Amino acid sequence: MNRSSDGGRTWLSTGLRQVSTWNGNGKSRGGTGQFPDHESIHVDLSPTSPFYGSVYVTWAQFDGLKGTHSPVYVAVSRDGARTFTTPAKVNVGSIRNNQDQRIVTAPAGTAYLTFDNGIQGGNGIALYVTASRDGGITWDAPFQFGTFTEAVCIFPPHCFNISGGAFRAGGTYPAPAYDALRGRLYVAYADIVAGRAQIFVTWASAADLMSWSAPQAIAPASGDRFTAELGIAPNGRIDVSFYDRSYSGNRLVDLTYATSSDGGVTWRTARVTSSGFDPSTWGVPSSSALGYRPFIGDYNAIVSTNTDARLVWTGIAPPQPFNLEIDYATVTPN
Repeated sequence: MNRSSDGGRTWLSTGLRQVSTWNGNGKSRGGTGQFPDHESIHVDLSPTSPFYGSVYVTWAQFDGLKGTHSPVYVAVSRDGARTFTTPAKVNVGSIRNNQDQRIVTAPAGTAYLTFDNGIQGGNGIALYVTASRDGGITWDAPFQFGTFTEAVCIFPPHCFNISGGAFRAGGTYPAPAYDALRGRLYVAYADIVAGRAQIFVTWASAADLMSWSAPQAIAPASGDRFTAELGIAPNGRIDVSFYDRSYSGNRLVDLTYATSSDGGVTWRTARVTSSGFDPSTWGVPSSSALGYRPFIGDYNAIVSTNTDARLVWTGIAPPQPFNLEIDYATVTPN
């Protein structure tokens, strides 16, 4: 963990804090397949929270040859990332093969964590949620709140189940956000229904995480949509961004912004990118026959304020095939 005290202009070069060591032996990716992955950070910034300023770090610990695969852990700092609690293991028992975990917090300080789970060794088949009311020290037993018709799996050569040339990107992971106006936890994710990947949204009252709304597709379109990010403004406006192939006959990828002012009942959408691109022709250097691995990144990002939404995603610029960029846009939803 690194930190900055001047708005990100400078960062520590010494005194970095180690959040966790796997089994105390420092093992990472290698022959035993033990490594932390899908790490995510969240800071509780609600002035009404008893845990205001807490830094939550969560990750999946892929443990290779051991008996349980990729349990989810959470560590918390109360002193600006100078020290961290002993990591808490969120899932136990038969809930295995987990990843894509993220945390959000409510104004009263309750923390919510969502993740996806591979049933019987699959990938991203079920959605789980858990909550912590003591600042991340202990967590409720995870509750399965959803399943997929066909999870979007974009991880060649292991899987690639949408149209077009194969590439790696974020697919079906759940993106959570807390609606302080309505007291709801919302989750957005991609699912393949009737042959097309679409973005779905579901929600539960914070008072009852065992009762979820029927998933609703956001303004269904004729092209595949995937890699959703979800944000909710303090005034209750819901914002979603996602990769979208509906502008090009399901050939090229663009970024779409969707917004709802009525809790997700109705949506408006707008194309953010001015032109699409073929992700299978862009990526990172590789020793493969192509000379590169088609890969546009696993995650994007969105932040919602009362006046706008701020989007970050992987874009491209010449020369092909290696020049991936981080693109940013501010959208005013009026």
